[in-house]
Amino acid sequence: MSLIWNKLIDCQNEIIEIFNEKATEINEPGLDYFNRPNNGWINRVWANDSVRRAHIDVVDARDSKGLWMMHVCIFPTLDNPAPIYGFARQSSTYLRL
Repeated sequence: MSLIWNKLIDCQNEIIEIFNEKATEINEPGLDYFNRPNNGWINRVWANDSVRRAHIDVVDARDSKGLWMMHVCIFPTLDNPAPIYGFARQSSTYLRL
């Protein structure tokens, strides 16, 4: 399972790197309570002239619950005809059919 988690964490880091390069991180009121990277929770937001909100939320509970989750969404500005983009990825040590 570590191979899969390593790939997902690489993806998480690449997305954060792209957001840092293309936009400016913003502080939404109250969001800092939910951004605790040292406790396994990343919750950050960026914006630029074309994107009003680029958001990544990662919960890393591999050690306590065998679970890793990432949610990414990008909302264009209201004058930008681009669609809203988003996805979520989860990985767990438990297989349920």
